[in-house]
Amino acid sequence: MIVTGDQAVEDWAVQHSAIVISDPSQGLDAACRVAVEQCDGPWVIVHGDLPLLDGAAMNAARTTLAAGGSIIAPSRDGGTNLLGTNGQIRFSYGQGSFHRHLAVLSDLATVYIDMKTLIELDTPGDLSAAAGLPGGAWLSPFLT
Repeated sequence: MIVTGDQAVEDWAVQHSAIVISDPSQGLDAACRVAVEQCDGPWVIVHGDLPLLDGAAMNAARTTLAAGGSIIAPSRDGGTNLLGTNGQIRFSYGQGSFHRHLAVLSDLATVYIDMKTLIELDTPGDLSAAAGLPGGAWLSPFLT
């Protein structure tokens, strides 16, 4: 599922057979809540600004959720870049969200820490840093 209010992103998602949910335009917490309400089982929120993300994090999430647990991956600045569990939770994105989200997850939560989930693109400096890391060479053309 992709939650978006951007027509170009929606068109791309439809071309790739994704389910598109209209962004309620009430912030990230509301967008995540709307997505999770569509799920009948375990879910994972993965943000679109993780340029180094690969299958390892998604495999860890799938394994953790299949065992009945929850998974969370922090960002470098204490935010939340990946979050998955079964059922509804109160989303609380923003500065320091990792600890708030961790507090609402079950005791079976797995904290997933990997450079590929820590790095997000919030600033031009983040793009430069990510391009210099293993797996980030594909970002170099965007540095011009």
